[in-house]
Amino acid sequence: MISQLLEILGIIFIIVIPLFIYGIKNPEKVDKWSALFSRLFAWTSHKRAKKYIAKDIQSKINSFSKAINKKMAGVMPYPIQIQWVDTMDKATFLSNGEVIVKMNLHSNQDKNINFC
Repeated sequence: MISQLLEILGIIFIIVIPLFIYGIKNPEKVDKWSALFSRLFAWTSHKRAKKYIAKDIQSKINSFSKAINKKMAGVMPYPIQIQWVDTMDKATFLSNGEVIVKMNLHSNQDKNINFC
């Protein structure tokens, strides 16, 4: 009984640890999978829809910046993070090694990406 439990835990450990390491090395991929998962539930609330849109934009821009940095190091050294605002006081600033982009939500996804 205990040996079977240890065997199952070992299998889980063998699967989870490489996925965890991959996620640490590729945070933009985690954002993309998070966006895909959030998209499934985006219809349930406005908050989930905003989370999906933010993660989708973040994953696209961060993947692009990672590809650019492979060719020309230092061009886009920081990942971005989206924060939603309701007022017109939008700003972009650097915090904890991330570019924080504050923006309004638009119903058109292309406008969200353009204003980012």
